[in-house]
Amino acid sequence: MEIKGKYANGSLALKQGIVIDLQKRLYSIFTTLFGIIKFRDEPKPLPAVEYVLLFRTLYNKCQSCNIADFENDSVIQLSLVHDKNRKLIIHETDNMEQIMMMAHILADELKVSIRDAATDRRHPMWLD
Repeated sequence: MEIKGKYANGSLALKQGIVIDLQKRLYSIFTTLFGIIKFRDEPKPLPAVEYVLLFRTLYNKCQSCNIADFENDSVIQLSLVHDKNRKLIIHETDNMEQIMMMAHILADELKVSIRDAATDRRHPMWLD
């Protein structure tokens, strides 16, 4: 099974994402330019994943952002946590249903738990 995720970066023309081959336990980062040209890294071994993490993040990190921005302008980021606190970003979206489905697929395939810090950032919880 293959999982494909996309995440934002600072450029409108340049986008990045990841492709994970769950059977082979490999991943590669891809980049698109204007949504057409794709550059894909060589596959690398997937690190030993400790858990799947869902949390809210702002696209534009700024000093003037306030706490209300997390409720209004944030996106949900799905990451694989490995090596204590390192994160491999898988996908970003504002669609909670879509990202929750991806999180459950990854957690089931990798045999790990999901930590949901997106639903209530003040009280993260472990999901079964």
